[in-house]
Amino acid sequence: MSDFTSSPWVGRNDGPGPEHARWHSTIQDLDELDDAPGVALIGFASDEGVRRNHGRTGASRGPEHIMSALAGLAVHHDTPLYDVGTITVHHTNLEGGHDSLSSAVDALISKGHTVIVLGGGHETAFGSHRGLRRATGGSVGIINIDAHFDLRVADQPTSGTPFRQIADITGKDFNYTVFGISRPNNTRALFNEAEKLGVSYYTDDELASMTPAQAAGLIREVAAGVDTLHLSIDLDA
Repeated sequence: MSDFTSSPWVGRNDGPGPEHARWHSTIQDLDELDDAPGVALIGFASDEGVRRNHGRTGASRGPEHIMSALAGLAVHHDTPLYDVGTITVHHTNLEGGHDSLSSAVDALISKGHTVIVLGGGHETAFGSHRGLRRATGGSVGIINIDAHFDLRVADQPTSGTPFRQIADITGKDFNYTVFGISRPNNTRALFNEAEKLGVSYYTDDELASMTPAQAAGLIREVAAGVDTLHLSIDLDA
């Protein structure tokens, strides 16, 4: 799936053995879905959702840069780490990219892997969540760390619509909490939409007044009420 011209998994080598382990020396390609369950990273290289949302493109390079940043970090556990590759959205075919991402996430979770999807614009969230839903039963909660609701209603999917799309496919089971909402960056219509869909949210100002322990307590409350958790992080938060 990857379009990288060279591997991002490079870094210093201090010696053999687990005591010197870094991401670049431990991560493996996941070629077979019967490999031991571990943490599976999959890239979603997409600018199309951002372009449709009239944003600044460049997010398609995100997976490569995130992996490069991870490469030199130390690893202090024995959990297998896998690089599944990167799904690249070519031209305007975001919908096809979502289909590929949903299928990959479904297959990986069904085999017991913890999946981390690296975007890409926030359109990444829809394909990720649809795959998660296909692979799991029971209740699913979403925690989004984001300055925006991303609940826009539009004629086609964009980086601003993913959680509205998720609401459309989950109906009454939509369970969505956002941490970091910026009031100046969300219109009154978006706040109204959030209220209508039963979204829980905390503004950036509210979070700034909390201790880390208090904020973590709110997240634990959300996680305690569901069987599966979908965590999404937008860099603008």
